[in-house]
Amino acid sequence: MNGSGRWIHAGVGALIAGAMGLLGGCGGEPAAVSPSVHGAVPHVAAGSTRPGTHAVEIRPAVVPSVRQIRSKRPPYTATLHLPRLTWVGHAGIAGRINATVQTWAARETTHFAAGVTRNLAGAQHIPASLPPSTLTITYQVVNTTSSVVSYRFLIEPFFRGAASPAQTPAGLTFSLATGTQYRLAKLFRSGTPYRAAIATQAGKGLAGFSPAGARCYLGKKPTVAAS
Repeated sequence: MNGSGRWIHAGVGALIAGAMGLLGGCGGEPAAVSPSVHGAVPHVAAGSTRPGTHAVEIRPAVVPSVRQIRSKRPPYTATLHLPRLTWVGHAGIAGRINATVQTWAARETTHFAAGVTRNLAGAQHIPASLPPSTLTITYQVVNTTSSVVSYRFLIEPFFRGAASPAQTPAGLTFSLATGTQYRLAKLFRSGTPYRAAIATQAGKGLAGFSPAGARCYLGKKPTVAAS
């Protein structure tokens, strides 16, 4: 997928997180955790006793986890700050959500490693003293209610010889009833051309950041990858 396509796909992920966050918050229940950057996410309240009863409500908790990957072939280092959901009495749901996050992170790492391999083909002119290729992924918890949990990720790939890392946002939103990921298509009626409409709006948004880049992109008929 080219660079523009990755940005649009990432924007779609963020749209799902935002849209489902609004849907999940319709009941007026406050989020259980405030957004936090760089993976430093505090525990969600583990439980609260209701006045006049002895019942304790156990709520899901998001705890940070960090994984480091050091690869020699191709040469790169990846640091993945990922959320891990824990939920007393609902280990199956939490496990499905965590497994999906891990699978997503693995795909991003594989995509980055392929880029490192391509970069090596023209690396003969790059001084060996320059910093090596790295991948960093961090996250925020953007919404946690009784029905959904939404994560926003920041993917920062750096290729040896580049001036600075790139930045790509992504979003994942899950149902706390089933542990399944919400897909963009579920927010629209079947058969509606939602992808074309979103791509058009995204192109207009890009024009505000880089008119020249947007003209180049829009000339290719913007599309949104299926999600």
